[in-house]
Amino acid sequence: MFTFLLKLATVFLLALVAVPSLAVESEHLGTEELVRDGLGALSSGNKSGAQRLFERACSMKDGEGCRHLAIGYLVGDGGVSRDFAVSMRFFSRACIYGDAEACAFLGSSYLNGYGSVRNARLGEEYNRRAELLFQEDRIRFARECLTGELKKCDDLGMLYERGKGGNADRSMAARFYGKACDAGYGHGCFSLSQLLESGEKTGKSQEQAAVLMGRGCELGDLSSCVLLAIDFKMAQQYEKASLYYGKACALDHLPACREQKRLEERRMSP
Repeated sequence: MFTFLLKLATVFLLALVAVPSLAVESEHLGTEELVRDGLGALSSGNKSGAQRLFERACSMKDGEGCRHLAIGYLVGDGGVSRDFAVSMRFFSRACIYGDAEACAFLGSSYLNGYGSVRNARLGEEYNRRAELLFQEDRIRFARECLTGELKKCDDLGMLYERGKGGNADRSMAARFYGKACDAGYGHGCFSLSQLLESGEKTGKSQEQAAVLMGRGCELGDLSSCVLLAIDFKMAQQYEKASLYYGKACALDHLPACREQKRLEERRMSP
């Protein structure tokens, strides 16, 4: 779990971009919008601004906001020093506020002794709470998916794929990822592409995954654009790589902007 959360955090460790009006603009936002804008700030490189938004969401008792705030302290980013004790406090607060991922992280940490903290009893308690919350999430996400909240369809697919809140079921995961993708939610297309790539690797599945990522990118999903760009670069298809880095750049992903510039300079050089 720690590896997953750390990977999730480091995807967005980018160069700092100041946005002076961010605090003013966030004054009247709800917690869901604060977290959404915080993640957007991370992807555009404004790490300290993201941390402020997560802090505000956490102060409003939003578990996801507290979890992202905890990740900042865990990896030492967003203008804050790495502080494991502070990070654990925010993970604990996130769990109290009902964030299942935070509870699961705490369970894993205490069971495995991460950060020199080992307590089997606490670890088992946090894991039980996480499982109960994941079960509740399955019910809630299914209801919200049916009412047209496409992100919740994608989130529900993730729970089925990873076996959280019940048994793992790849076919159900594909169903909900596909529902989100078909309705125009780009990250649903990306999730489905990764599900296909993690299964039996055939030429057909890899081709389908690439098509799905292309659709995800066209729908504005940053992960799809960046991964396609990296794949084309690794295949030495630099023109296509530059195209998708450009699409990611248009989504305010600064590293993609820099990489596109390097590829264009390389293409123009004699």
